[in-house]
Amino acid sequence: MTPPPARALVGVGSNLAPARNIAGGLEMLTDQFGALELSTTYLSAALDGLGDPYWNLVVAFSTGLNWSQLRARLKLIEDLNGRVRGAPAGDPVALDLDLLVLCGAGREDEFDLPLDGLAGAGHVLAPLAELAGDWVHPDAHCTVTELWARAAPFAPALDIVVGAPWAAVRARSSDDQAVSV
Repeated sequence: MTPPPARALVGVGSNLAPARNIAGGLEMLTDQFGALELSTTYLSAALDGLGDPYWNLVVAFSTGLNWSQLRARLKLIEDLNGRVRGAPAGDPVALDLDLLVLCGAGREDEFDLPLDGLAGAGHVLAPLAELAGDWVHPDAHCTVTELWARAAPFAPALDIVVGAPWAAVRARSSDDQAVSV
């Protein structure tokens, strides 16, 4: 009997031609996994302070792949979209796909969200809260929405990217404009 598909939550980022590279990555993800749920796209400073700002979002989709299979598939998609491995800090990143959470009925949740790094990770928590706000972090024993509420006052500023090519995929209100969060 085939287990039910898992729900994958993947962080997507780029600071090298982000409109083109993220669009390419989303197209490949759609080809591989079907319909995607997309968060808002945010603009954030590079974590190390080096390099151009990043465009970040989180996508969710169903998959029958396990954690290691899915990570390998995501790395391949990165490579096909121009990702250079081993580049010096501050070099542009064409496409970054980070498997954040793999969860679903009949399986133990798997995740890569270390608590010690989440305080400054608004670029992960804000979009993740949009798609999986009720997911309970197994180590923190609270929801992603609660984690974001705790971290937001201390996280670097985020701006919403208005006019991202894939923004039309999301149901957006007419007053959804560029704002700092």
